[in-house]
Amino acid sequence: LSNETIFGLINNLLPRSVAEDILKTGKFTSKPYDEVSVLFFDIVKYSDLTQDRTLDDLHNMLSPFFSTVDRLILEAGAEKIK
Repeated sequence: LSNETIFGLINNLLPRSVAEDILKTGKFTSKPYDEVSVLFFDIVKYSDLTQDRTLDDLHNMLSPFFSTVDRLILEAGAEKIK
């Protein structure tokens, strides 16, 4: 695999700075933060909601939710962990 492909795969899973460190050095050193907030989402009855839907229906149902979350993260200046 090319470095570009590897970076793309790593960057889809990790923040950009982490992906860059891994590609440059082969490892990642954690960085301390004074303040951190973690937000988890749980969609109640997700299995029931998705069981009889096509992938397109599921995408159309969830896309507005995740777009809103992404916008709020950007507005807050926060970092989304993928």
